[in-house]
Amino acid sequence: MFKSFSVENYKNFLDPIKFDFTQVGKYKFNEDCLSQGYLGKALIYGRNGTGKTNLGKAMIDIYKLLFSLRSHPNQEWILNAQSEKET
Repeated sequence: MFKSFSVENYKNFLDPIKFDFTQVGKYKFNEDCLSQGYLGKALIYGRNGTGKTNLGKAMIDIYKLLFSLRSHPNQEWILNAQSEKET
């Protein structure tokens, strides 16, 4: 389970974006969303083209890399197009 997640220079995320799943706030209205004191379920919504799918793909890529389900020999296709960084 992620405690926090940060991504930058990935697809449409040039600048860093961070989610802290330990900041549960006032979730007393729906404690089913909590798991061991962390947000276990969340909903992300927004206009089309704002990066919701790419955020999910970034999380899945971390999982796949951690568990050796896939490697990225050539990572150019996942970098932000406006970035000058190589990785």
